[in-house]
Amino acid sequence: MNAKNDAISQVQVYNTKSNTCTLLSHSMPIAGSHRRAALLEKTVILVGSDGCFLYDLDAGTWQERRQFKTGNTYFGMVIENGQVFVFGGGTAITDAGGKSMWTCSDDVRCIPVKNVLEDKAIEWRHHAKLSRRSLVFSCEKIEL
Repeated sequence: MNAKNDAISQVQVYNTKSNTCTLLSHSMPIAGSHRRAALLEKTVILVGSDGCFLYDLDAGTWQERRQFKTGNTYFGMVIENGQVFVFGGGTAITDAGGKSMWTCSDDVRCIPVKNVLEDKAIEWRHHAKLSRRSLVFSCEKIEL
């Protein structure tokens, strides 16, 4: 998202050696916001409440996975032991007066990463509960 909270389709790549950001030459097929990314070998898995995209680093191509969506935003995501884990997150509900209220989750859900890569049907499996309902703004690899 940009400063005006618009959905964007551009992706920035951060180079840790030169401490610089550059725009990826291939934009995402569909603009979006609040997506999370994880690297699996030479594939970036980009997930949001609206769907999933795979970016092949070698080929420079995008693939869409519409059935793979989380249904919420501000969630954490990691890939571990052949599973994609999604934890926490929430959804905003706006009342008639325009006031937004967040409903947060304490769920830790997972699916086999193989199902995402092979574009198979997705059914989230409950894995655990967080100690409290949480919006997650960033994460690293964790041990569950």
